[in-house]
Amino acid sequence: MKRALLFLLLGLLFVGAQKNRAHFAGVWSLDLKKSQGLPAAFSSVESFTMVVKQHADSMVVASQMTGGGQSVSFPVSVYRFGSSEVFREDTARGTKRWMRSAWSANGRTLTVVNRVEMRSGGKEQRFTQTDAWQMKGKDLLQETMTTKFTGSDSTRSQTRVYHRVK
Repeated sequence: MKRALLFLLLGLLFVGAQKNRAHFAGVWSLDLKKSQGLPAAFSSVESFTMVVKQHADSMVVASQMTGGGQSVSFPVSVYRFGSSEVFREDTARGTKRWMRSAWSANGRTLTVVNRVEMRSGGKEQRFTQTDAWQMKGKDLLQETMTTKFTGSDSTRSQTRVYHRVK
């Protein structure tokens, strides 16, 4: 009886904690002027959008970018809450990515740790990218990305600011 009561209380705490989590679902447009430290490739970007579907245990993100006469759709990313690792391969860009995501204790920040292997021009590069997702207002999302390269002291940071479109 005590054991069943303990599981019931833990279950209620888990469900209650989920209600306090930030809600990222929607269609988001990158604000190129407010974002900082974007890679050089973004100089020709005209628009960058994300469609985010959020569930109790995961989040699915589809991104698309236009610019320079092109429209590029990126492979869908799945973030499983609770640190379960997800693999994603982008054969067009030569990247393999292993992602783990976890909520902060207060549920306001989703942290995603990406281990990445990238092959370009016959060379392989490995790095770890840590993304922190935070709502900065009802319709304002901030994603802070920090990249640390393996075998180097080099670190690169960028902050992407998005406005909710829908």
